[in-house]
Amino acid sequence: MVRQIIRYVIAGHNNNDPGAIGYDGISEHFRNVHLQEKIIHGVEGYRIIAVNGTSVIVNTDSQEHSLRRSIDLINRSAGKDDVGSDLHFNFNHPTATGFEIIIHPYTTEENKRRAIYIANEVSGLLDIPLRRRCLRRDYIFPSETPRGRIAIIEDTVIPFVLPEFCFLNQHDLIKYEANEDEVANIIKRALFFEKFNKKIAISKPINKILVMKKQSDKLYKETLLNNQKLPPHV
Repeated sequence: MVRQIIRYVIAGHNNNDPGAIGYDGISEHFRNVHLQEKIIHGVEGYRIIAVNGTSVIVNTDSQEHSLRRSIDLINRSAGKDDVGSDLHFNFNHPTATGFEIIIHPYTTEENKRRAIYIANEVSGLLDIPLRRRCLRRDYIFPSETPRGRIAIIEDTVIPFVLPEFCFLNQHDLIKYEANEDEVANIIKRALFFEKFNKKIAISKPINKILVMKKQSDKLYKETLLNNQKLPPHV
C-alpha cells in the first residue's frame, strides 16, 4: 500500500482578513495567493517519486476559511512526515527592509535546516537583510514577534515555516517582484527536495506532478486543499 505524505502551502490571511496593505494598495493576502499559485504550479516541473512506498500530496488552503478552521483541517489530515509553509509579507513601513522566517523553538532539526536554507536563499536573492533576533540563528521564534504567538506554528501538529518575504514598501517590493518566480522555486525546493525531506527524491523536470488524492475521503472533498488550479489574480 502506498503511503502518502502532504506538503501544505498556505497563503496567509484570507478574503475576510486581507492582512497588511502595500504601498501600492495591494493586500498581503493577494500577494500570498499569487505566490502560492506559483509554488504549486512550479512543482509540476518536477517528478516527485514515491520512495519506499511513499507518494506526495500538495495541499493549499481555502481563501474563505478562517485561520482556526485551516488549523483544524490540517490537524485532522496531517501525518507525522508532513510539513508546511505559511506565506506572509511584512507591513508597509516606509523605511524598514529585510526577510525573516519563523519556526517553533522545538521544531525538528530537518525543519531548522529548511528555515535556514529559505532565509539565506531569499535574503540573498533579494539583496535585503536577514532579520534576526539572535546572531547565532537565522530564524526567529513566535515569542520574538510583535504578536508574541503564532497559531499556525504553535497549534498545528506538524512542522511549519512562516517566511515574511519582505516589507510591503516600494524599496523591498521592487526587488521581490523582479524575483518572484525564483522565490517560488526556493520554497518549492525547501518543501520537496531530498536535502530537507528524507522520504522524497526528485528527478528531471516533467510536465505533470505525480500526486495521490483520496477522492473518496470526505475531508478532501470538504476542502482544505486540492490540486486544482487557483483562480487567476493578475
